[in-house]
Amino acid sequence: MQSRLSPLFFFFKIPYVPIFLLILIASVFFTAFQNFSKAIGKSLIFAVSGIINAFTFATLNLVFLWFLRLKVSGYLAAYFIGILVALIYVFLSLKAWRYIDLQSLRLFEIKRMLRFSLPLIPNSLAWWLSNDANRFFILKFVGVGANGVFAVANKIPSVVNVIFNIFSQAWQISAVDEFSSDDRDTYYSNVLNKLQEVQLLFIALIILIVRPVFNLVIAAKFQSAWIYVCPLLLGALFSNSSSFLGTIFIAAKKTSAVFLTTIFGTIINLVLSFVFTPYFGIFGTSFASMIAFFVMVIQRVRSLKTIVRIRVSWTRLVSSSVLILIESFSLYAIDHPLSWLVTLSSFLGVTLINRRSMSSLGKIFGIFIKRNR
Repeated sequence: MQSRLSPLFFFFKIPYVPIFLLILIASVFFTAFQNFSKAIGKSLIFAVSGIINAFTFATLNLVFLWFLRLKVSGYLAAYFIGILVALIYVFLSLKAWRYIDLQSLRLFEIKRMLRFSLPLIPNSLAWWLSNDANRFFILKFVGVGANGVFAVANKIPSVVNVIFNIFSQAWQISAVDEFSSDDRDTYYSNVLNKLQEVQLLFIALIILIVRPVFNLVIAAKFQSAWIYVCPLLLGALFSNSSSFLGTIFIAAKKTSAVFLTTIFGTIINLVLSFVFTPYFGIFGTSFASMIAFFVMVIQRVRSLKTIVRIRVSWTRLVSSSVLILIESFSLYAIDHPLSWLVTLSSFLGVTLINRRSMSSLGKIFGIFIKRNR
């Protein structure tokens, strides 16, 4: 069966090809109908479909893996059925057949959509490479054990990314809706700056507690991972800022600019990781990623000038980032009497620099929510 489906898969003897293809097809349709539900203002259907997908997947995992002992095939079956059930829910809830008219297909529209979407395909690959290539450099220059430590350190930035992705679901619609408004420059700039301020405060708080928390809950051989959390968190901040700016390019239908700036950042990440990792180990890789994403933010702000003038509070962003790095480095000498003084002073400095977000965040996101109703 594998050979009929794909000689390439058969040649490399890749298992579970049929179920992978079913998952791929179901995922494509599920994502398409989910995005369509957002586009027509059916946000509740979008949210419920995600919950149904997660609940079905988790329940079937328990049945297939725990009770039936189906191992990998059980996991993949649960993954596919979870997507399929959620897809059926979205399709029926939207009454999607009412929106499907094959006679309305026009070659001109297909070409226009392809021009818009094609650059996003290599962009996604480049973005994946920029995020995950670090593991290959660590494996090559440092070793398998270091990759495990890096994976543990990356768990904390993953939380920041998950929170941002939740925000991003709504922001994509807002970015498109506000693109034609007269105050779009101010609106985009305010949301970006407040988003950065909240993340900076959150990161500063995490750094304050990361070492004692790791000592309590992480296995002894991975406890040193806390050292690398700071540059990875700042890398996540800059990565999220880049994604935010990328959405504006998409709203302007300038997807080629998204691709070019992503490639630019990916090349910087690869070059710096290749140079830094052999000498500085995981630290070198983490800082390479942080620097690359920061440069990508700068490049995207510059590229957007012909479309939207984004006013980033660079002084606040850079000074807060430096204080967070000082806060993290001071934890190395935790036994020194001045260590906690420097750590707390740095944390308070970040809090003071970004104090305005505490008072105005509710107002900004109140406007944001109102515009998305």
